Amino acid sequence: MMNKIFYACLVAGFTPMITFAQKFQVSGTVTNQQTNLAIVGATVRNGAGQTTLTDEKGSFKLNTTIGDNLYVSFLGMETRVLKVNDQQVLRVVLKPKQDVLDEVVVVGYGKVKKRDLSGAVSQVKASEILAGNPAPSINQALQGRMAGVTVNQNDGAPGAGISINIRGTNSFSTNSQPLYIVDGIPYDMASMPSSTANENNNQTANALASINPNDIESIEVLKDASATAIYGSRGANGVVIITTKRGENGNEKVELNANFGLATRGRKVKMLGPYEYANYINEQAINSKYYDGLGYQILPYPGSWSYQTVNGEPITSSGKYQPAPEDFLNQGVRTDQYGNQTLVQGADWQDEIYQNGFTQEYNLSVSGGSEKGWHMFSGNFLNQSGIIKKSDYQRVALRTNIGRKVRSWLELGANINYTNGLTNFAKSNAYDYGIIRSALIFP
Repeated sequence: MMNKIFYACLVAGFTPMITFAQKFQVSGTVTNQQTNLAIVGATVRNGAGQTTLTDEKGSFKLNTTIGDNLYVSFLGMETRVLKVNDQQVLRVVLKPKQDVLDEVVVVGYGKVKKRDLSGAVSQVKASEILAGNPAPSINQALQGRMAGVTVNQNDGAPGAGISINIRGTNSFSTNSQPLYIVDGIPYDMASMPSSTANENNNQTANALASINPNDIESIEVLKDASATAIYGSRGANGVVIITTKRGENGNEKVELNANFGLATRGRKVKMLGPYEYANYINEQAINSKYYDGLGYQILPYPGSWSYQTVNGEPITSSGKYQPAPEDFLNQGVRTDQYGNQTLVQGADWQDEIYQNGFTQEYNLSVSGGSEKGWHMFSGNFLNQSGIIKKSDYQRVALRTNIGRKVRSWLELGANINYTNGLTNFAKSNAYDYGIIRSALIFP
C-alpha cells in the first residue's frame, strides 16, 4: 500500500502544465510632446522583432502578447518602452532628445542652440573629425560628412590644397569658392576678380590645408541666404566657419597621440613589355608603306650595330647596338668586335615612379581653464610621403590660445598660430607633361 501511494505522488508531481500567451492586436497614436502633433513614420516594434510604422495620422496597429514590450522610436526623439497589458488602445508621447537641441552652433556673429536655428547649417564637431580614421588635413576630415557640400582635393599629392563647393558651382567664369572664416579671421576669395582669385586660390587652399585638424573644435557651413544676410555679397557662395579649441574648466589636461598610415596605388595599368613593344613598332614601320605609302630603310629595332662615320669611314670606337625584339628576351650587355658595349634592357616605368606612401603624425597638447580664463598650447608634426617617389609633405604647427575674463563683459586673449609646411611636389595633374602620363607613354 505504501508503494502505491508513493507511485501516485510521483505521477502527480510530474504532471505537465501547459499555458498559452494571449495574443491580441494593440493600436494607438504617437505624438510629439512639444508640438502635440502626430509623428509620421515612427517605428513601433514588439519583443519578437515585428515592426510597423505610423501613418499620416500617427496611428499604428501591431500584433503582440500580454507582458511583451513595445519599443517606439523616431529620429531625434527619445525611445519609449511600454509594457503590454490588457489595454488595447495606447497613446504614446515622444520627447525630443535634449542633447541634440542643446548643441551650440556657430552662425556668424554669435552662437545659437539648434532649437533656435532656422537657417541651413551643417556642422562637424571635433569628435567626428577625429573618430575612426584621423585625417591629417581638413579636406579629408570633411569629405562625405555634409549634405550639399562637395569637398575636393586639388591634387593627389601630399599637402595639396582643397576646394569646397556649396550646393554646386554657381558660375563658370568667376570664382565659386565660399568665404572661409578661421576664429573670426576671413579668407575672402569670392570678392576677388576671377583672374586674381584663380591665381590665389591655391594659396588659400594650401593655407587651410595647413591647419591641424586636432586643433579644430567645430566646422560650420552656412548654405543658404542667411550667409548673405550676415556677410553680404562675400557670403554669396556660402560660408565655412572654423572654430579652434580652447582650454576647458577643470584640471590640467595633457594629451599625446600618434597616427600612422600606409598608402598604395589603386591598380597598375597594363602595358606592353619590351619584347611586345619592339615587335609592335617594327610592325608599324613595315605596314606604313601600305597605309601611308612610305617605305622604310631600316627597322626601328633592327638587331644590328651602328657607327658614326667620317667621310664615309666608320668610327669603330662609336659603336652602339640597336637591339631586335628578341634581344629583350635575353637582356644584358652586347659587345662587338671592337670592344664597344651596349646594355640591352627594358624598364617598367610605373615601378620606377611609384612607391608605398607612409604617413606619421604626432600631436601634443596641454590645456586647462577656470572661471577666470583659459589656456591651451599644442604642437603637431606631420610627415607624409606620397606614392610617387620624391614627393612628400612635412608640417610643423604650433598654437597658443590664452584668455582672461577681466569683467563679465570683457575678455582679453591671444590666439597665435605658427605653421611651417614644406612640400616636394611631383607634377601629376598636367595632361601634357605629367609624370604619370609620361610613365605610360615612354618607350
